[in-house]
Amino acid sequence: MHGHEIALRACLVCHKLYGEGAEVGPDLTGVGRSSLDALLANVIDPNQIVGKGYENVEVETKDGRSVSGRMIENTDTRIKLLSAGPKEEEVAKSEIASMRVSELSVMPEGLEQLPDADFRNLMLYILHPPQDQAARK
Repeated sequence: MHGHEIALRACLVCHKLYGEGAEVGPDLTGVGRSSLDALLANVIDPNQIVGKGYENVEVETKDGRSVSGRMIENTDTRIKLLSAGPKEEEVAKSEIASMRVSELSVMPEGLEQLPDADFRNLMLYILHPPQDQAARK
């Protein structure tokens, strides 16, 4: 399987890369892939550095629902969370039983457990997508 196909399923459900993908996590076009070491550190231990504004907010509602994601809106009456997919979830503040900011990233651990060839193809694609060549010209 090619790196782009794997990235679509594993990364771009949350991240953007050259305009393709979602905005749950940081845009990979300009961050987190400056070197193989930087990319591997971010993928293997996503909890090491959680960028401001990308914290995982966990909400329990009064009717027992659990909702989590990155907070993208916080008004007097409601909050809005964004999670993988991308999927938006609105919760009225009057319905919130508890809310906390997790120390864990929204990004799941374990991507390195992909089959070896898939993981290598994914890393190569994220480090050197075809758009990098076009951007340099």
